[in-house]
Amino acid sequence: MPAPDAAANATIAQPGGDYNTMPYVSSAFAQSAPARLFGLAQLFGLTPPKAETASILELGCAMGSNIIPLAARFPEARIVGIDLTPRHVEEGRKRIEALGLRNIEIRQGDIASLDLAGQSFDCIICHGVYSWVPAAAREAILRIAGQNLTPDGVAYVSYNVLPGWHQRKIVRDLMMFHAGDQGPPEQRIAKARWVLDNVAKITNAGTPYGAKLREEVQQLAGVADYYILGEFLAEENAPCYFRDFNANAESQGLAFLCETEIESCLPETYGPEVGQLIRTMSANQLVLLEQYIDFFMGRTFRQTLLVRADQAARIGRQIMPERARGLHLSGEAAYDAKASGQGKHVFSNGRGQAMTTTSETVRRAVAQLIGVFPETRTMAETIRDIAAAGTPADAAAVADIEATLFNMVMGGMLKVSSVPVRVGSEQAARPRAPAPARLDARMGMGIVTNLRHEATPLDNVTVLLLPLLDGSTDRARLREELAAAIASGRLSMTHNKTKQPLTGAALAAAIAEHVDTAIARLAKAALIEAEG
Repeated sequence: MPAPDAAANATIAQPGGDYNTMPYVSSAFAQSAPARLFGLAQLFGLTPPKAETASILELGCAMGSNIIPLAARFPEARIVGIDLTPRHVEEGRKRIEALGLRNIEIRQGDIASLDLAGQSFDCIICHGVYSWVPAAAREAILRIAGQNLTPDGVAYVSYNVLPGWHQRKIVRDLMMFHAGDQGPPEQRIAKARWVLDNVAKITNAGTPYGAKLREEVQQLAGVADYYILGEFLAEENAPCYFRDFNANAESQGLAFLCETEIESCLPETYGPEVGQLIRTMSANQLVLLEQYIDFFMGRTFRQTLLVRADQAARIGRQIMPERARGLHLSGEAAYDAKASGQGKHVFSNGRGQAMTTTSETVRRAVAQLIGVFPETRTMAETIRDIAAAGTPADAAAVADIEATLFNMVMGGMLKVSSVPVRVGSEQAARPRAPAPARLDARMGMGIVTNLRHEATPLDNVTVLLLPLLDGSTDRARLREELAAAIASGRLSMTHNKTKQPLTGAALAAAIAEHVDTAIARLAKAALIEAEG
């Protein structure tokens, strides 16, 4: 029997290296959802495929957490995932088999030598891979996108960018230098965290260097070890300037479309003076404008959409509100009573974004749209809904509503989708959660994928109940399961003031309340499917 170190080294020597002993626990990436990418393409005047029947390829899919929920939601789609690490592939295939999915496969392979001749895909996704693989694989990612993307398809590639990553590279160099390249990943990660924490403590907080180190310590305190392994201790991490990435993409027959956060492409997002200066310095040339934005903002990460080069001439950079009419919109915001008044209505979100209107009809429309979150509505559906509630809109009001909702899209307050999102009621007698989310909760995962393709954290009660929400379990049974978990010691419920365990009628009432609250929370998180 080999010594432990020999066994560990043998595992690390497999394709994927450390990820065979510490798998990358990937999650869904909402920014990469085909419905979102196709919605953005439509805003730019293109005619993307339908997400419901799309052919989708993900390069570097890990255990398939980003594509398995897509396969479950869109049974007519065809999905392929490629990953280098055998353990990732094995775990992903187990989940696919457990869900009984027949429209998805995960293959083991090296992107650098991948041959997909004769295959085409409407959507190619490569998240968290491009900057972290050797140059040959980076070239292959763009080559595959250029050769295997359908004429109307969209590719998504995320990557680290300069100049922002110049500062983060200092942190990475420090962590790699102290951690070394020997020993199991857990040991190296512990050493990397330790040295960053201690060096940060003794540096002068009043200097840019000391402030940056403290900022990184704070940001990394709550992240998982596998993220540290991939982002800071991986052998490869090659941030680049956008201009160079774009040149490489163009050499493979691709054209830049936009970023997934469309507002980040508008220099005015960063202030009128900044916007004017960037447009002047760049002469309003697209690539220069994007590069100057990175210089001004110190951007560290991009999520770029690419299309085939022969699509470039069809891209309409002057985006008009009518292009958003057929899209499904949603956004999480609230009426800002403090900022409103004297005929002015303000809606804001937690990201510093706001919308102001003086029109009562527009106010009602915006309130109606954000009120159905996490569901989506088209502009026409929103106008129909306020009319049904007693606020019909004439032609002028319709134009105002469309212009306002469009501006909210361009400002990042509303997200677009090419398909609707409908969510079940929190009052459902027998609620049903998406099958992948139920499976992941059953496996003990604290983060699952919702109907908006977002990674959604769970608390202890929802982790327990979610696997039971298959549409056949009523609330009485859910209360029984929660009571059994408390009786067995897996969960506990205590009095808010005394902190003593609840018993008898008080416990029964608390259990019933927790079940109802959990279902309401899951519905609000888009984790309850609509009936029918």
